[in-house]
Amino acid sequence: MADETNNAVPPAPMPSDQGRWRVAPAPDGRGMPEGQKPRPPHRVPWFWIVLLVVVSLNWAAVLMTQPSGQPRVKVPSAPTS
Repeated sequence: MADETNNAVPPAPMPSDQGRWRVAPAPDGRGMPEGQKPRPPHRVPWFWIVLLVVVSLNWAAVLMTQPSGQPRVKVPSAPTS
């Protein structure tokens, strides 16, 4: 009887997910490791380039629209009088 158990074929290894957990998938496919997911938008290089361009344009627009005339008048105030 001990001879029969030594000749037995080992079961196929179970698939592993990204965390290296061994999972036994359900017959309908649930539990199978997922394929590679797309990167979040804030991790894509073009996102940072576009953000930098938009911030630069905003900063330039603020500088161009500032009034460049007489300096502001400072009015002294006495809150206790």
